[in-house]
Amino acid sequence: MNNHNKKRNVGLIYEQLIRYTSKCLLEGTTDKAEIAIQIMKEHFKPGTELYKEFRLFNALVQTKVPSEALALRVLDEAKHAATSHDIKRLDLEKSILIKNVNKKLDFPGFFDMRIPEYRKFATVQTLLNEWRTNTEINVMNSIRVEYESKVAGYLTENKKITFPSKKSEVTSLSLRLMQEKLERKYSSTLNAEQITLINLYVKASTRNDVVPLREACSLIKSRAKNAIFSLRKEKGNEILLEKVNPVGNEIDLLPEEKIQESDLARYLTLIKLVNETENKENDK
Repeated sequence: MNNHNKKRNVGLIYEQLIRYTSKCLLEGTTDKAEIAIQIMKEHFKPGTELYKEFRLFNALVQTKVPSEALALRVLDEAKHAATSHDIKRLDLEKSILIKNVNKKLDFPGFFDMRIPEYRKFATVQTLLNEWRTNTEINVMNSIRVEYESKVAGYLTENKKITFPSKKSEVTSLSLRLMQEKLERKYSSTLNAEQITLINLYVKASTRNDVVPLREACSLIKSRAKNAIFSLRKEKGNEILLEKVNPVGNEIDLLPEEKIQESDLARYLTLIKLVNETENKENDK
């Protein structure tokens, strides 16, 4: 295919990184999956030329329009966007990405992974490349027309209007990976409440969704203090009673915002202690 190098195809590389990460997660090699996720986060981040080209590429691959006329308008807008990119910077960023994939993933067959939509991806990347090429020669114009016609065909497939999802696949993978890692680290016998807290912690860390976590931590602290001070009613264990106030003070000091993993561990322990105490109260 004219003017196409699969190692420099932004859509192919991203899809291969997604598939490689999924493969690693299924095989249980989460350390390798984490490396791939970090590569995606580092190179496909807002502000980079690579990110700009990927968004444009993704739009041409995923968007569907109901008419050929609208498809031509989409192509015209995409052409202006493509020619506005900093080509030298984009080429450098692709070179660094390829270097990091080869060095950090240590997977010789990475760029040979089969992608079902390879031909479509290759066509779109070739068209982006052609738009940025000097078109003084007529043969170049004819090639451009050929690829524009193919991409217009992709845009009007099934005549169904869809738009690329704004949900980040990287974020979803990061969230799932972090959940699995924390659940394995702290116990294989976590109860439903502890797992819920871990999920809230992960969402707060990866999506900045902090309010649910703060509310959950506040409730856990309140329940824990009630459980601790209920021990004052018990008699016959003076040593235990002496520790009630200091433990209560320690609970007060637990942060409800900007929770670190060490704080999460304490909250998980508190949940277990609270549940045990409440169960004892219910058994009386």
